[in-house]
Amino acid sequence: MFKFFRNFFAVSFLLAVNVLFIAIFAVAVLYQKLPSLDNFTDYHPRLPMRIYSADNVLIGEFGEERRTVLKYEQFPPQLISTLLATEDARFFQHRGVDFLGIVRAALGYIEGRREGASTITMQLARNLYITRERTVVRKLLEMMLAMNIEVRFRKEDILALYMNHIYLGHGSYGFAASAREYYDKDLSELSQAEIAVLVGVPKAPSGLNPRSNPTRAKERQKHVLKRMLDAQIISAETYQELMAASLPPLAATARRLQGEADYVAEEVRRLVFDYFGEEAYERGFKIYTTVQHKLQQAAQQAVRRGLLAHQWRRPYSGAEQFIDVRGFTLGNYDRALKKIGIIGGLQPAIIMKANPKQLQVRAKDGETYTISGVGLKHVAKHLNGKNKPALRTGAVVRLYHNGEEHIVTDLPGAQAALVALSSDEGAVLAMVGGLDFANNQFNNATQARRQPGSALKPFIYSAALEKGLTPASILPDTPIFLSAEETGSGESWQPKNYNNKASGPITLREALSKSKNLASVQMLKYIGANYARDYLLRFGFRRNDHPPYLTLVLGAGATTPVEVARAYAAFSNGGYLVTPYLITRIEDFDGNEIINELDYETRRQIIDRRNAFTMASLLQTAIYEGTGRAATALGRKDIGGKTGTTNGTRDAWFSGYGGNITTVSWIGYGNNKSLGNKETGARAALPIWLDFMKVALKGSAEQEQLLPPGIITVDVDKKSGQILSAKSTKAARREYFYNEYLPTGSGDSGSNVEATTDELF
Repeated sequence: MFKFFRNFFAVSFLLAVNVLFIAIFAVAVLYQKLPSLDNFTDYHPRLPMRIYSADNVLIGEFGEERRTVLKYEQFPPQLISTLLATEDARFFQHRGVDFLGIVRAALGYIEGRREGASTITMQLARNLYITRERTVVRKLLEMMLAMNIEVRFRKEDILALYMNHIYLGHGSYGFAASAREYYDKDLSELSQAEIAVLVGVPKAPSGLNPRSNPTRAKERQKHVLKRMLDAQIISAETYQELMAASLPPLAATARRLQGEADYVAEEVRRLVFDYFGEEAYERGFKIYTTVQHKLQQAAQQAVRRGLLAHQWRRPYSGAEQFIDVRGFTLGNYDRALKKIGIIGGLQPAIIMKANPKQLQVRAKDGETYTISGVGLKHVAKHLNGKNKPALRTGAVVRLYHNGEEHIVTDLPGAQAALVALSSDEGAVLAMVGGLDFANNQFNNATQARRQPGSALKPFIYSAALEKGLTPASILPDTPIFLSAEETGSGESWQPKNYNNKASGPITLREALSKSKNLASVQMLKYIGANYARDYLLRFGFRRNDHPPYLTLVLGAGATTPVEVARAYAAFSNGGYLVTPYLITRIEDFDGNEIINELDYETRRQIIDRRNAFTMASLLQTAIYEGTGRAATALGRKDIGGKTGTTNGTRDAWFSGYGGNITTVSWIGYGNNKSLGNKETGARAALPIWLDFMKVALKGSAEQEQLLPPGIITVDVDKKSGQILSAKSTKAARREYFYNEYLPTGSGDSGSNVEATTDELF
């Protein structure tokens, strides 16, 4: 028997020695396969591009990985203690591998409990260097690498890297980015409940994050709260309170603030990507723009209100869809609405009950509303079952909240744009390219080449001033027939005024202020279409977009809102052409300013100061006496502007300025169909401009344009343009003339040619 045990122990010893040698050999082989720790010592993760307004508000973020890298000292102590209590309670005791934890996990497995044994260092090693395949070799590599990391680096550095690098769902890496993604907060602002939610996510980022799976996220939060209680991070009273509470409410969006500046953010992204390529999404650039957040909000709201106002002047187009709601609970409604997005700030709602007097709807915000009266004005005719499309139970409608009540509506079919520039420098203060970027990424402010209509007239009138005409010159607002050769379209044309009436002889000032087509065409015929087209180029318009025919003065060419804004700024700033720009500076992740080619020529003189002054005076009259009268609601004397309406009312514009801000608003359909018979620039576009400018100019001082050298003022008859004697009792206007085009006496038209229309034209 003794011999048997001696032999048994000898064999066992030899086997143990062999196993030990094999293990040592395996470790030696695996050690050679350990990756370099250079990535650890020189940590440079892919950092997203972040775009900010001029007042430091985040308006956009681009890059596959969203993260914010912090130092260990910048993480809240409660977050650190909660993370350690949940993931690795012995983090500061072990050396990368917690062998006691492994034993505990093994015993738990035998007893039917599943407990993890991976330390934070092992998790970091796996995330940074090793594939996630489930093999013994991978686990051994993970343990060896973790111990290697622990030998070379401080515990605080390891923990900071983990908290910066770990994936936490929805494209967010690290706790700082996830706090912004889910709660739109800095880490220091997180509540205990929010910390417990985020700490629970690393175990299964896709399935445990609160946005994708709130039910599982709540269960995981309870587990974390229990660990917090056991570690005495929270009291028993707080524990009970948080266990019973619902999940903390999520932020509507963290990547961009309410979608207010998505068109701006995309424009900036494109500019930066064109310059830096893929580096733009990796180096953590901070891009600061010229956009003022307050003005951007006002622009977005003005565009949406303008589009809704236009939509409400048209017949209701009907429900977006019908859902069979028989047997629906509130939860069923909410789940159905979850699949329908908010567009242009208009949340979807499903009709629960309907009668001719009121609607009961379930909205996407989880509330039930009863709507009647003004809230049903747009759809009232479709509630009695007689008018089609009829509204009934199960119909999906949209809700607009006007600050006091909900209004049932359909989505606007038209699109709109608004661009606001600083007149002196060209900095873009606000830009909106449509109703909703998420629904339509086409930027109408910069990409839509549309007919400008009468919005182009001021530039032709500016050209006329250089040909010797004056504000007092008489133009014949009389019928004119244009041949196919004169129109350049292959067809003859007889232009008409908007009201189909001719006014006869009128002053140039009145012709522009009341947007008289007949007088404008006759004026262009006099100064020459080729000359006028070449003159347009001074203002930044493209030659090929504006053929040199008499239709030019009626805006038959093509342009974009940002081009029009740039051009109008010259009348406000004394005759300088500015270059619209969005970017003021770009910083790298470390805060170093990057010097590159994204610098802009500020401005250059393109027209005589006298011309700019005179045109500003004419455009002021266009507001106070002409088609832009609604703008007088601003109560300012330094505003000027011009309506624009194209043939068939396919485009409506208002272009103007006040203070140091030049703004252009446009509205039209993407398929170029008519906005409606009466949807002129004054009715459809001017309200958008006015809505914005009320905010933009609030509190700013009026800017007086000083009379430039080389201009004299003379009193003339408002109707005939004739110089008035001191004793005249006719209605007088103080008019402006260039020195070289001085009026020579009573009865002179103020131009350098004879006053009779036959000789002029």
